[in-house]
Amino acid sequence: RLEHAATHAAHMLSSQSQYPILVRPFFPGISDMSFLACRDDDASISAMAENTPAWGTRLQFDFGVPASFDLPVINAGPYGRDYHQSTERVHMPYSFGVVPELVWQIAREVLDPVDN
Repeated sequence: RLEHAATHAAHMLSSQSQYPILVRPFFPGISDMSFLACRDDDASISAMAENTPAWGTRLQFDFGVPASFDLPVINAGPYGRDYHQSTERVHMPYSFGVVPELVWQIAREVLDPVDN
């Protein structure tokens, strides 16, 4: 339902605004909610551990916990450049004009019991 709602809202708002809204199967940055949709297999986790010097000492994370939640996650957010850098910036008309409507439409479609 969440993926359908996001795709539907993106297409609808793309046609109503001057901004193309893309739906991608991945997020090219780091997100606070990335770990909630953990779908990494044992080989991927082993590769991370081998390439993370602090693994098991300073960095400890039980990937089984978020995997057990099996939560769908999307990132419907602002458009900008240089995430988490001193030069980070967002395109204000899209980020403060279109994104709130996008989030509203997604939430409304997912949470409205009439549509489900």
